[in-house]
Amino acid sequence: MPTKTTCLIPPIIILTLMMIVTGFPKSKPQGGYISIELQVSSVNDGWGIIAGILGGYQTKSGFMIGAGIYDLLSDTPFPYQSGKGQDLLRRTKMRFGGLILGYEFESSGDNPFRFSSLIGIGDISAYTYKKKDSKDASIYYVAQPQVSLILVRETPYHPVLTAGYRLHNGVSTSGTSDVVLGGPSVGLTAEHFW
Repeated sequence: MPTKTTCLIPPIIILTLMMIVTGFPKSKPQGGYISIELQVSSVNDGWGIIAGILGGYQTKSGFMIGAGIYDLLSDTPFPYQSGKGQDLLRRTKMRFGGLILGYEFESSGDNPFRFSSLIGIGDISAYTYKKKDSKDASIYYVAQPQVSLILVRETPYHPVLTAGYRLHNGVSTSGTSDVVLGGPSVGLTAEHFW
């Protein structure tokens, strides 16, 4: 399983390369957008890598509406006590998605910031490596508020740094809970406006 430090290395390298290639002008993005996000997030008291794809529209005044779907790429482990008293190592599969609402604030500097939140549903299932089945699953509600620092450029491509917190309600998969499954996240997003 990747450590907290090694999970942060790929997003930092990608961001640095994007900054070198594109630079930082002062225009505010507006119009339709699509973006890909990579998050390092707390999952089951460990760390996982979550990827998402988002799309929507941002108005000239800064309001945005869209939708997004996310998937846990790393099979984050968590222990489970079997009925026979043996510990089984299970892995987590998790997906979630929903409506995204946000607002981009004006900034006196070159880099505006945005507050947004995803509100939707998701599912989690647990499986063992031997069986690869996921009979222990549940559907839950999710909210993921986050703050984004937009690194704006003259091109329609925008690198964005994000920090947020994922909240769950309704998780019934054994070995985890609403509180344990959720947690803080940091991410790097590549946005394209047209």
